[in-house]
Amino acid sequence: MGCTLFSRLLGFVRIALIGALFGASGNADVWNAVFTIPNNLRKLMAEGALSSAFIPSLSASIMADRSGPSSARVLTRKVISFQLVILLPVIGLALIFSRQIIGLLLPFPDPEKLKVSVALFQWIFAYVFFISISAVLMAVLNSNNVFVIPALTPLLFSISVISSTLFLHRHLGIFSMAVGVLVGGVTQIFFQLPRFLGLGYDFKIDLRFKEESFQRLLKQWVPIL
Repeated sequence: MGCTLFSRLLGFVRIALIGALFGASGNADVWNAVFTIPNNLRKLMAEGALSSAFIPSLSASIMADRSGPSSARVLTRKVISFQLVILLPVIGLALIFSRQIIGLLLPFPDPEKLKVSVALFQWIFAYVFFISISAVLMAVLNSNNVFVIPALTPLLFSISVISSTLFLHRHLGIFSMAVGVLVGGVTQIFFQLPRFLGLGYDFKIDLRFKEESFQRLLKQWVPIL
């Protein structure tokens, strides 16, 4: 609860900082609009819909494993592999067709804002990949009764964005926030990684998506999606 409260306060600081540094130029509006695209996709592939289906399935697998978390490891590999199969092509297409996507979703009438929004989109869209992997690690830790590390993890994102913006905004402008977003995404993974590996989990690719446990997870994911 304390970590969540502090995270929300840092989120307020982050929003206030955007307005203070970039509000007058209009770039704050561009940033807020562009960031909603990967942020909403994150809700589908990361902490939102997928985690809501993954955690009960993973917890059931852990309870079923008497001699060790073998089926839980397998299910985790499949979820990570599933994210790779979906997200890597989506990110590639988003980078190639970024102008068309921004033109469809955020049709800024100002040509300069449109140009900045396309460039920002190309910078930050990869954040979806990092936060999706981080969400899997968070779900695994929570399911194994490790709560402090996942609770602290979101704080790193806000701290990264705030620090990057404060120290780099004179040189990079609004793109200093994009740097903070990417660094924050990577930091969230590495902060949880030692405990994740220490529990016996790994990042081996497993594309056998027709197995019953994964099919059951997908059936739970679809209505939440």
